[in-house]
Amino acid sequence: MSNIRAAIYTRVSTEDQANGGFSMQAQEDTAKEYISNKDDMVLVKVYSDPGLSGKSIQGRPGLNRLLEDTKKGLIDFVIVWKFSRMTRDVGDMVELTNLFAKYKVTLHSLSEGSVQDTATGRLQTNMMASLNQYERENIAENVSSGMLKRAKIGYYNTKAPLGYINNFDPKTGVKIITVEPLEAKIVQKIFTLSKQGNGYRAIANRLNHDGLQTKGGNSFSTDAVKTILNNKTYIGKIQWGKYKNYAKLGRNQGVSDDYIEVDGKHQPIITQELWNAAHKQMAKTSKKPQTYGGNQNVLTGILRCPQCGGSMAVSYQSRKLKSGEKVRVRQYSCAQFRTKGSAVCSANSIHADDIEDFVSTRILLLIKGTGFGEKVVKQLEISKTEKIKEFDQISNKIESQQKQLITKIEKYQTIAASDPDLKQAMLNQEAHLRESLNDLNSRMNEIQLQIQNLSNIPSSTTVDEVMEMTYDSLIKRKGDNTAIKAFYNSLISSVTFERHANRKKTVKIDLKVSDDLVDELKEADKKDELKGSPFFGGEFVFKLY
Repeated sequence: MSNIRAAIYTRVSTEDQANGGFSMQAQEDTAKEYISNKDDMVLVKVYSDPGLSGKSIQGRPGLNRLLEDTKKGLIDFVIVWKFSRMTRDVGDMVELTNLFAKYKVTLHSLSEGSVQDTATGRLQTNMMASLNQYERENIAENVSSGMLKRAKIGYYNTKAPLGYINNFDPKTGVKIITVEPLEAKIVQKIFTLSKQGNGYRAIANRLNHDGLQTKGGNSFSTDAVKTILNNKTYIGKIQWGKYKNYAKLGRNQGVSDDYIEVDGKHQPIITQELWNAAHKQMAKTSKKPQTYGGNQNVLTGILRCPQCGGSMAVSYQSRKLKSGEKVRVRQYSCAQFRTKGSAVCSANSIHADDIEDFVSTRILLLIKGTGFGEKVVKQLEISKTEKIKEFDQISNKIESQQKQLITKIEKYQTIAASDPDLKQAMLNQEAHLRESLNDLNSRMNEIQLQIQNLSNIPSSTTVDEVMEMTYDSLIKRKGDNTAIKAFYNSLISSVTFERHANRKKTVKIDLKVSDDLVDELKEADKKDELKGSPFFGGEFVFKLY
């Protein structure tokens, strides 16, 4: 019998650390002691998230790695000190227990026991999660209440913005923010550039060319500049409660009408006159951000910048034809360049219609000209053989367990028939065994159904026809290209291009297919009708007009 593969998950928040909570090492040691007392259990890995809140399962690398390994089938048993270490949110707890149940993984709390995959077990787990969420929200309310009191008397509560550092008042010992001279000059420069009529992107570009960085050590983006220009902390004000549910709703939807704004106890960096002048100029140049085609841009997220490797985003450029007519040309340009300027990357623009038509033609050629369906069916056949072999092993194991249970049931029936005093006890044992037997029968039926489904592999002709019909249907759509984008995303990993002389470019399309299929398609790529295909790094070159 194989060992149960156990994983340990530990977490402490900053509040736990401050309040002397059960340390991660103590959690880990207790879990290891539990495993050492189990003869059939072996520790495979410890996952940890130090100093992170249990408010949400998002943004927790340790937990994310645990869940990924769970999905890969590397874990049978997960041990935590308390379920609250996993999450304090009811919705997240339900999601986690469902995921573990799906992959046949037991979640065990050293304090509260294992999650039972029954209605009662799930109810108990959800009740504990509800209590954990109540505790978290109660803590959050107390913390928020304390911050509100500080804000009302003019103290800044959170991490200091650019231009300031967190400090303590030497007289009172109260936490305050004080001016950081070098950063303050950057803030003053931003407001001055805005006053002179520079937009967000122009300011970001100027700062990046000057080698200046944000508080986090990153290049300036348009959003970073905009945030600074709208932060009243720089004119000596304290705002509190303006952005509620920011994490869930975002800055725009999470704005509250019921917030406080008072004079702060910190030193301003910007004068009221400079603030007013900058915002007056911003009002003159302000306009609603343009959206460029939405679903029209089918290569968004797929087409990559040849210089930085980042995403390409669509923009429009006005051009004048020989006839004098002005036209707007849709093109893909580096998103990094558009938000952070030329200090970070270059435009590397490419005409949208040209690259989209090229990709469309090549994908259709792939579907029609490479025996794609035949290759797909071959992969399915290989996968089918491996799966059936795996299912046969499971079926044999279940069949052996069924025979053992049937033998025990017959034994209890014999005892019950021959000894009236033991009859009821034997019938109770028989009932438990029949429940287990019914579970095994259900599992066997499910496996047989999956084996039957594996037998329904389409012919290569069917695959080719379906792919061609699907694509023909997609390219005939006008206006809404959502389906085409979905089709591309399911088939294409990325599209990249390289510039050459005479306005020529080499285009490479990387597909989401197995390595074996890629190798076979490379061979097909050498045929005359596909010579120089760009799919796998060939030297096919096309000219832009």
